[in-house]
Amino acid sequence: MAFCENSADKVGQPAPCITVASGTLVLLLPAQYFQRLLALLQQGFWLRVPAAGSIETLFCHSWGLSPVYLASRIQTIFLNGQPVDSVAALVGDRDTLALSAAMPGLVGATFRKGGVCAPLRAGITHRNETRSPATGPCWVQVKLFNLLCQELGPHFLARGIWWPQGLVLTFLQGLPAVFWTVGQVFLDGRPLDAPAVARLPWHQGTELVGVTGRLCSEAAVS
Repeated sequence: MAFCENSADKVGQPAPCITVASGTLVLLLPAQYFQRLLALLQQGFWLRVPAAGSIETLFCHSWGLSPVYLASRIQTIFLNGQPVDSVAALVGDRDTLALSAAMPGLVGATFRKGGVCAPLRAGITHRNETRSPATGPCWVQVKLFNLLCQELGPHFLARGIWWPQGLVLTFLQGLPAVFWTVGQVFLDGRPLDAPAVARLPWHQGTELVGVTGRLCSEAAVS
């Protein structure tokens, strides 16, 4: 299923066409491999939300996260590449939301939401637009940086995210042989081993596949 309508980006670039593949992948990963998966969250992952809304609405209502965490822990927010000062900013269909904890130095102070140095980047700061929000379900790309990969990554992976098939296949093919003795991978409930992964027709695939992942002990799956 493809989602390409109204594909005008907020910074003048075409918004991505979303094509969703059938199938859901479940990953049960011991700690060292789970950490590899978390690192991929910096590249971005897709979430389906019931409707467009503010950053605060998506974060606290659609994704079930704490408003206290949003206010105190997430210090830097970019929406479509522009720094954001207010969590009331509207996130629409196929927008990209990048989230970070506090960053050090002048750069961190400059891009911190609502910070005293915010006027230094006034020319690139996100401004709420007059566009009408998309009606119905929307796709939002989320990127997590620094400590947020560790803190929020497990939450999103447990709920389920969408990744391009090619990215998922590269991750699976990069797992060493020993992984297949201590971890587990399921596609639509069917267990996969290394040869089955090699047969997946996902090379360079851009279609999105649902992925759920969680940490497990080696003893639990061996």
